[in-house]
Amino acid sequence: MKIAGVEFPNLLLNALRENRLVIFAGAGVSMGPPANLPSFRRLAEQVADGTGQSIEDDETEDRFLGRLKVGGTEVHQRAAEILQRDSPEPTELHRNLLRLYGSPDDVRIVTTNFDLLFEQSAAELFSHDPKVFRSPVLPLGSRFHGIVHPHGAVNEPEETVLTHLDFGRAYLTESDGWARWFMVDLFANYTVLFVGYSHNDTIMTYLTPSLPLDSEHPRFALIGDLSDESDHWRRMGAEPIRFPQQRNDDFSGLYAAVAGLAEHARRGALEWRQRIAIVAGILPPAVDDESADIVAHALATPDLTQFFVESAQLPEWIDWLDQRGHLDCLFAEEGKVQQKAILSFWLAREFAVAHPDAVFSLIERHRGSISFETWLRLAWAVGDQGNSAQTDIATVSKWVHFLTSSMPPHVHEGIIHGLHELAEVCSDLGAFQSLLQLYDAITKPRHEVRLAPEYGNYAVMYQHYLKELWENSLEPNLEYIAYSLLEHTAERLGERYSLATAWEKTYVGGDWDNISRSAIEPHPQDKDNQESVNTLIDIARGCLEWLSTSDPGYTAVWCDRFANSAAPLLRRLAIHAMSARADLSADDKIVWLLERCDVNELEAQHEIFQAAAAAYAQASPQLRADLIKAVSEYRVPRSDYDDDTT
Repeated sequence: MKIAGVEFPNLLLNALRENRLVIFAGAGVSMGPPANLPSFRRLAEQVADGTGQSIEDDETEDRFLGRLKVGGTEVHQRAAEILQRDSPEPTELHRNLLRLYGSPDDVRIVTTNFDLLFEQSAAELFSHDPKVFRSPVLPLGSRFHGIVHPHGAVNEPEETVLTHLDFGRAYLTESDGWARWFMVDLFANYTVLFVGYSHNDTIMTYLTPSLPLDSEHPRFALIGDLSDESDHWRRMGAEPIRFPQQRNDDFSGLYAAVAGLAEHARRGALEWRQRIAIVAGILPPAVDDESADIVAHALATPDLTQFFVESAQLPEWIDWLDQRGHLDCLFAEEGKVQQKAILSFWLAREFAVAHPDAVFSLIERHRGSISFETWLRLAWAVGDQGNSAQTDIATVSKWVHFLTSSMPPHVHEGIIHGLHELAEVCSDLGAFQSLLQLYDAITKPRHEVRLAPEYGNYAVMYQHYLKELWENSLEPNLEYIAYSLLEHTAERLGERYSLATAWEKTYVGGDWDNISRSAIEPHPQDKDNQESVNTLIDIARGCLEWLSTSDPGYTAVWCDRFANSAAPLLRRLAIHAMSARADLSADDKIVWLLERCDVNELEAQHEIFQAAAAAYAQASPQLRADLIKAVSEYRVPRSDYDDDTT
């Protein structure tokens, strides 16, 4: 995201937002006005004033100070006095680096400077002071808050790390090594931003071995765009973030970048909402780079994502966001759950019905594969808005076709609910072909079941929605759908029987679907029947009864077809429908029973007895005799457990 002309990586901004960012502050932070403190090299030179010694060409500052120490110079005391001379004041960098954190308890600043300017600045900014740690007593690098001086501070001069021997104790020796242990843990657990360092600072020589490579905890360094240090920083595992410069000693861009980052970090929810609303309210082609960065930042967190979708109501946003990968989460099961929920709800609520072509184009670009969450949101939105004035049959039919062909493979209460809502819309609009598609999708046999807590088992949930579907959407429209609905239902009942026989789930009396249903007609024993097949039987019966009145010839075809079925339930339905036909005489019904059925069949016993009893009184004497003869031929089947000797 571009802030004050500087491109800050999202990884850094995310770490800042999540309070996982550590600022590593070097001498450059304290060298600007009004502090005007010296660099480490200039400090070493000032410590040597009056000693007659100077740094040799191939000598580092720490070794030079070590040589002075051996020669009798009180290097630690002199350095402390120089750094406190004229009572230096904090720079804007000190203040703005602290302002990156919302409270003193959130501060995570590590400074290799000896001055106390961060402490002074914190006293001005916060209601209470952050924790402060100074060498050699450091916190755990894996979890800490506050201001840490791993090289000590001016108020305890003898503990400051100045000479090569000091650095050796702090980083290299096994007995001490306090700085090394702290650094290793820190870099392994936090994202780090280096500010005020040059890659060739003496401190970096000792610090580099403490920088483990860790892609989950990246490191960044703010450097000028005229600097040639990028490759050096990358070799140390830190990605350069370049600020603008007019010349090599121009650091105004650094100050502006940190100030902008601080403003970004401290921006309140209301201000973010206002800024995002302005961007989201314009046509995407007019969005500039900085506004695009604001959108990207907003879509990284649930709260800001919500602000964006509240104002982004133009369908052009769909393509714009998709081209930049912001909608990829809608087509994958993994990813940030909250953002996916917000974006899928936005897409469905704002555009599924009002601008369906824009949504279909998006789905087509992703090859028609959407996430479970997105599927649910689209189904619910079309079901909720389907009866609005802007909805037509063509739009709903397209959505029904897509949603039924892309259904998630498992059963979920939300899926059945969404399809049920769509079915009511189709019924109201007269989209009967789509209504039947939804019926097929709802009744398709499935194995895996995920239910809402209010449902104790799959059968209860299934019965609840299927019964409502039949009573509210299917039965009122039988004059338009009875023929197709009967065929679809017969197919489902046949599939269920095939599934039962394939898994050897048949018993004396038939498969469980047959055994669980006492009677095809409404019966007291079936009042509380919660088996998932129950309403399917009611639907098939309702279709047959309606057709027996409106089209008896068609009903006759189905009765004959069902009578020859291997599925007991279909045979029972055939017998019930034949008995209900008004176009047949009592003799016709008994003839049909004798020719088409085994009147002694155990699985269909109830329906055979009902049909025979209803026709017997009006039947001719001959057919009565034929019926009694057929019944009297019944023999109790031998059981496998019968004793052959008896």
